[in-house]
Amino acid sequence: MKSNRAHIALLALTLSVPAWGGSTVTSYSGNIGFINTPPSSLVPGAIENNLKALLFMEDSDLSFASAITVDATAPGVYKSKASLTPGSIAAGTLVSGAYIHADPVTSGTTFTGSVTFNTDILGLIVTTNDLFASDSLLGVPGTNYGSSTTPRGLELSPTQDYFSISANLRTLTFTLKTWGYTDDIRILTAGTFAGTTGAQSPVPEPGTLALIGLGMSLIAVGARRRRRSGAR
Repeated sequence: MKSNRAHIALLALTLSVPAWGGSTVTSYSGNIGFINTPPSSLVPGAIENNLKALLFMEDSDLSFASAITVDATAPGVYKSKASLTPGSIAAGTLVSGAYIHADPVTSGTTFTGSVTFNTDILGLIVTTNDLFASDSLLGVPGTNYGSSTTPRGLELSPTQDYFSISANLRTLTFTLKTWGYTDDIRILTAGTFAGTTGAQSPVPEPGTLALIGLGMSLIAVGARRRRRSGAR
């Protein structure tokens, strides 16, 4: 059993109304809550919730001088490490990044949900090694993603952690049964030039509007995110 110190705070957080214009998320459902500001820490126990996995944007409309290694690139169902379709996103490709983080109070809690984007999913990063390897390039400055020795990737089995990418590359559906540590997914989608094309804000789940006041009064998370100087 984990501590409950951050449970109430995150519950309020995940009930806030998404409003950041740089998001490529158009809708989400199930055991997932969108937050507008990336948290300061994602180490196990820092932000816990039995009801919702955390969803936030890491960055939008960036390109990099080197290719980005990813674990899944194709539509389909992924229930084992053997089913992964590793590949890379070519250097110079415009990408936006979203992140899912499951850290329950009670070990063994299952989260199921789906997220739909307004651009194609280019790749997912779901293994511990590749998540840590990509933190310096894709992670939010100032967010503590934890130690490289701490497991946070998906176990990938038919009864524990598995996910699917829709045929049109727009929807990620997942089931995460989280034990002891965390289950994390980094999602890279095609960039949108949000500042000029009017990328949509996520659609809140029913009932979140009535609870926004509670969320805002209980917690304010982190400083406003900033652009990485090395991205172009």
